[in-house]
Amino acid sequence: MKGNSDWLIGLAIVLVISLALNLYLYNLSNEEVELPEEKAQVFTSFSEWGAEVGKPNGYIFKYWVQNFAEVEAKDIVVECILTDQNNNVLKRINKNFGNLASGSMEYDEMYDSIFEDTTNYNGYCLTKSCSNCEILETKIPDLNKYME
Repeated sequence: MKGNSDWLIGLAIVLVISLALNLYLYNLSNEEVELPEEKAQVFTSFSEWGAEVGKPNGYIFKYWVQNFAEVEAKDIVVECILTDQNNNVLKRINKNFGNLASGSMEYDEMYDSIFEDTTNYNGYCLTKSCSNCEILETKIPDLNKYME
């Protein structure tokens, strides 16, 4: 009889362990798992800048804003900068670009008056800020090489 009772005790232990494991796995599957918030991936590509036709001292900056993520980018602010030959910043202008759909790009322009002859100056634009994104110009510094 001892052989039968050892077998029943072993079966009971296996059943208890199996039940405990099933309850543990069930509780794990019902827990809410927090995933990190997905952010937009924004980059501003400078196109060109120059004098605005018909306006004395009027200048125009042209650029593309791109969102590489599957999330809409919100409250994007683009900054265009005018520098001299020594990379001293002469003027900064900002524009609230607004929102940009996921996986898209949009062309835009920014206008301003510039105080003097700009023959020896450089201009460029970049993403200054946005509310739910990573700014690729700061995250991947090599993207800025085209501005040098």
